[in-house]
Amino acid sequence: MTFISKSHRIPATAHNLVARKSGNGSNKGRLIWCAHIDAKKNTPGALDNATGVAVLLSLAERFQQYTGAPDLELVAFNGEDYYAIPGQMLYLQQNEGTFEDIQMVINIDGAGYIDSNTSLSFYNLAEHNTTELLTTAGEFDTIVQGEEWYEGDHSMFLQQGIPCMAVTSSNLHETVMNISHTPEDTLDKVNQVLLEDLVDFLYRMIIHPTS
Repeated sequence: MTFISKSHRIPATAHNLVARKSGNGSNKGRLIWCAHIDAKKNTPGALDNATGVAVLLSLAERFQQYTGAPDLELVAFNGEDYYAIPGQMLYLQQNEGTFEDIQMVINIDGAGYIDSNTSLSFYNLAEHNTTELLTTAGEFDTIVQGEEWYEGDHSMFLQQGIPCMAVTSSNLHETVMNISHTPEDTLDKVNQVLLEDLVDFLYRMIIHPTS
């Protein structure tokens, strides 16, 4: 038996949307929320990563009247699982020399799986910042601190030494990764309450900080 795969790459032009909301001018830094928008052929992509994009859209709505200090930036990255990750590479090029103004990146990937909690992990953060975030998260029964993981867009910021928080399901490695990129990644495996709590937490950590 012989298997032959015939394929070729087709050059194309696309646009990666970046939404920005200016702060009140008292703080020159910016906070970035991101989620990737790619999915594999023949998979619905509910958890990987429609839930992350849904959270970004909900935050965009919440932050319409934002008047806080730092600038806010919401980025829907493309191509996380594909060769050369074109959207991410272009973003890095466009932001070259400006990473020092990023206070923190929050990456949302694989969140909202049923029978799980929302898991937070922290990278390059000062201990007091992590404590403050966990204090706010403690107001939600559905949000817990989880193990560090690196299979996401926060990794490219980690390499720049930028503080990051990664958000996913608490059973990421046991379950979510096993159905990711398969036909099993369907909407019935999403717990909407988890996403609602997550949006509330991400909004509250900016609007009502603990310190």
